[in-house]
Amino acid sequence: MVTFEDRVLDAAVRSALELEPEDEILISDLETITNLSLIHALPVDLSELNMLPNVEDLFIIGAQIADFSPVSNLTQLRELMITNSALERLDGVGELVALRSIAVFHTPISDISELSGLRDLESLVLVGTNIVDITPISQLESLTNLSVQLGTLSDISPLSGLTQLKVLSLSTNLITDISPIAGMESLESLFLGQNLIQDISALYNLEHLERLYLRGNPIENAAVLDVLASRGTEITR
Repeated sequence: MVTFEDRVLDAAVRSALELEPEDEILISDLETITNLSLIHALPVDLSELNMLPNVEDLFIIGAQIADFSPVSNLTQLRELMITNSALERLDGVGELVALRSIAVFHTPISDISELSGLRDLESLVLVGTNIVDITPISQLESLTNLSVQLGTLSDISPLSGLTQLKVLSLSTNLITDISPIAGMESLESLFLGQNLIQDISALYNLEHLERLYLRGNPIENAAVLDVLASRGTEITR
């Protein structure tokens, strides 16, 4: 029989296994868990994650975590979502080379340097965080989906080499220069709403663009929009 000292983790494991509080947890049971959700406003100790070797999807909603590094034990993890947590760092995530998707919402993370080695990451969503430096994202050349909505982002030059992107959302920032987007010729959906963009000439070469959202920008020269529309791009401005 297995006992978890952390009551939030214990409850999450029991939920995943559909066990009642009085039921015994067997080691063989733990090996069957691939999806784990930590949904609670209480502090959570992740040090016992090493007992869950096959978790592929981890969802953290509201949980207050002081040390995130034990997540490095989840070597099979493919999807990580964190929402409304007090987490400030992503320690340990850099070792999770199987990760394909990370989403962080309304959490005060400020340092994403751990992400730079995740070369096979395909989707990254950062909304409502305290991130200032997005340079580590420049190393994630396998990304096909990227959303960065920070409210303060102005320089997107580190994103210029992400030529595999199909979906890019940079809404609700302070962006004026979108020239780094010019080489992203695989883009199909682009969301740039609520920025400070005047010049959109960088969009001219995006021949595969299907959806473009520009509402809330002081655009001055809209001629390129006629070109995009003639190609069938759906434009909202």
